[in-house]
Amino acid sequence: MVRIGEPFELQCAISGQPTPHVNWMKERKNIQSSDDLILASKNGVYSLFVRAAKKADQGTYRLKISNLQRFYEL
Repeated sequence: MVRIGEPFELQCAISGQPTPHVNWMKERKNIQSSDDLILASKNGVYSLFVRAAKKADQGTYRLKISNLQRFYEL
């Protein structure tokens, strides 16, 4: 559980051939980086970092992963 004002991070390690395209989603809508929310990837680990949780950050987060051969939503 995350308290309001606390930071939180979600991570997922993903690999595939060809290299997959990854989108973070909240309530089935794409998320974009902002001053308060940072999306990053390094060595196949995709992360979403929120500096200070707000009530509006509550919800279901998913990853949409696709490449030329497959599509997944986690």
